[in-house]
Amino acid sequence: MDDRRARFNALYRSNGDPWGFTVRPYEQMKYDVTLAALPSPRYARALEVGCSIGVLSEKLAARCDRFLGVDVSDEAIRMARRRCRLARNASFSVVEVPRQWPHAEYDLIVLSEILYFLTAVEVADLARLVARDLERNGDCVLVNWLGHTDTTLTGERAACLFTESLRAERSLWTYSSQSRPDFRLDVLTAC
Repeated sequence: MDDRRARFNALYRSNGDPWGFTVRPYEQMKYDVTLAALPSPRYARALEVGCSIGVLSEKLAARCDRFLGVDVSDEAIRMARRRCRLARNASFSVVEVPRQWPHAEYDLIVLSEILYFLTAVEVADLARLVARDLERNGDCVLVNWLGHTDTTLTGERAACLFTESLRAERSLWTYSSQSRPDFRLDVLTAC
């Protein structure tokens, strides 16, 4: 697990925006689609897992009373804090999910392009934590890249595994999904 933290810290040290979050039109389009898919205009307490340098975080925090972004990389969290420094409702922590988890009640949990970096066991463990901490009528949003990854799980497989595990933990959900050429977006609302 510490290898993951070291790997991501090295990645962010070598390139402060390794996936082009601030410059790629794909990323902006994905953020726009994600924000448009949120069922509620405002959330009381939100969690973004894998917040990276805080580009989506900044947009999410504007729709939340309290926002927490977590990432495995100290370097990414440092940049996210700087990007969102004016958002008084936003905080950031270095956390490696699912081994570490910021236990609280959330009405929004966002997992954007994070699941396929985990193992199948970790995805199932994460689903258990989300099922436990997502409030009734709370929304869980998944965004997963559908292209090639250098990871064990594909985005498609990770999304299916998470959704199956989540439903096994808590049976009542409303669900919507949309596929784009490069990614899929799923919204699960706890009933």
